[in-house]
Amino acid sequence: MTKKRDYTLGAVLILIGVVILLANQNLALTDLLIVAIGTVLLIRYYTERNSFYLVLGMIMLVIGGSSLVESHLSTSIDLEGFMFMTGLGVVFLILYFTKKISGFIYPACFLMTFGIFILIKEVFTVDMDWAFFIAVGGAFYMIYFIETRKYSSKWPLIPGTILIALSGLFYLMNHDIIKDNFWEIITYAWPIILILIGIRIIYNNIRHK
Repeated sequence: MTKKRDYTLGAVLILIGVVILLANQNLALTDLLIVAIGTVLLIRYYTERNSFYLVLGMIMLVIGGSSLVESHLSTSIDLEGFMFMTGLGVVFLILYFTKKISGFIYPACFLMTFGIFILIKEVFTVDMDWAFFIAVGGAFYMIYFIETRKYSSKWPLIPGTILIALSGLFYLMNHDIIKDNFWEIITYAWPIILILIGIRIIYNNIRHK
């Protein structure tokens, strides 16, 4: 019986040497170590095919890599949060397609849209808090187009549309286009939304009979 080869120890020694050499060039040692650990975990996944090593290794690479890139970018915009959130989202998206685990689509979409929202807040100096609900609503739309549409399930469109509408409401209030108190508007809006959702559910049940 052929013994299964394990390259982990050799990879660890190589990475330790590389980390020390790079640290001598005044690169952040902690970030380098995190990237190195992530690389070792990915190599471990290659030898053992354990999904735990794959997930943890990719996350470690995102954490260390985003911090390294941010520390060497000559820009006034803080990109670390954007790279970290978006990077984690991409990790889960890759796992969703490679491992065929439908649950991964939710953190993938939410993390990526949150990352984009963080970038928008950094780029624009004006108040962009109203756009947060667009990000969340956009995540629900992504979930629909990537995952649930395959099963003719449209439920993500309901919270997605509601959140985007709320974002538009926030925008109108922030620009004094709507003068009324927000909570007073919500007092009337959310019962109407519930009524419309109830009507939609009843209509779908009648149609499928």
